[in-house]
Amino acid sequence: RHLPAACIPNSFSQLVVLYSIFLSSGIVNAWMTPWKLTSHSVIEVCLNSVFSTFILISMRFVEMPSATTCVGLTLALLGTSLMGMLFYCSGNMYTIFAHKYLTRPKYYKFFLCHHKAAA
Repeated sequence: RHLPAACIPNSFSQLVVLYSIFLSSGIVNAWMTPWKLTSHSVIEVCLNSVFSTFILISMRFVEMPSATTCVGLTLALLGTSLMGMLFYCSGNMYTIFAHKYLTRPKYYKFFLCHHKAAA
């Protein structure tokens, strides 16, 4: 997940990319809680927050890029977030459509309760 930061020659831009990676990873982990134990998800979110804070503090000590680099980086991050929202919304719409129109209703000819089997 850190490969995009290695491809950028500017150190400030690398830190911005790493910050956005850690921040988005923390948000996804807080929302989805992928681990089976809640404590593991909490620990991962806390570690992502700590790393994001370190990166944010270290941005103060690197050389600022030119204005065109800042504009390009801002546009790239904005485009990435818009594409993510588009994929998220389209995935939700597909799920709603599939659940509503593609599932077949089950028609039963008779009702058999599991309590009647023992009687």
